[in-house]
Amino acid sequence: MNKKELKDIINWDVDTWSEILPYWENQLKYFDKNNAICIEIGAREGGISLWMALNGFQITCSDNYYDSGEAKKLHIKYHVEKKVFYKKVDLLDWEEKGKYDVIIMKSVLGALQTEERIKTAIENIYNNLNEDGILLFAENAGASFLHKKFRTKFTDWGKIWYYFDETSLKKMFKSFQIIDFRFNGVSAVFANRLGLSKPFSKIDKYILNKILPNKMKYMVYGYAKK
Repeated sequence: MNKKELKDIINWDVDTWSEILPYWENQLKYFDKNNAICIEIGAREGGISLWMALNGFQITCSDNYYDSGEAKKLHIKYHVEKKVFYKKVDLLDWEEKGKYDVIIMKSVLGALQTEERIKTAIENIYNNLNEDGILLFAENAGASFLHKKFRTKFTDWGKIWYYFDETSLKKMFKSFQIIDFRFNGVSAVFANRLGLSKPFSKIDKYILNKILPNKMKYMVYGYAKK
């Protein structure tokens, strides 16, 4: 996959967040591409739906806050529009019991801000997966004091976003049979504004991710199996 494709799929902090793709792909190998019923939640520009379609899956691209115009343009650009469907989904008011084999989302739950709202969303996800269904997720993690200060100063959402740690993940996903997650990223997020995220992501990958604890990392990804 080339740099332009990865940029269109991941959108931001590409080198760090693209670590989710081979991990997710390893979970998807157990599903029949021709018959699996899949949906992306909180799709925004539709990058993850694009990735699913490029991997041969049909997928519903959904969001609650905007129309699907930009996502459709992206999917047409890559000639996968016949594999993608569009609908509006409110994660807090969503009932399609037992319908989906795969629910996939990137940086969605944290936007709900409170544990109560996130618990409602996860309950809806659980109910809407079929008996063998799987949730693939990637979220912002708490990380260090410096990360928290950086977010507060340089992002509009830094003060209101919900950031996950190991304890909150295990607590909120306790209804699932299996949950597996990995943490990633230490220094690259600081280098994005300088155009230096690539070399710093390599420092993270080969050094900092290996020697620092999970509580120092700013992204978490994984799967939850019903």
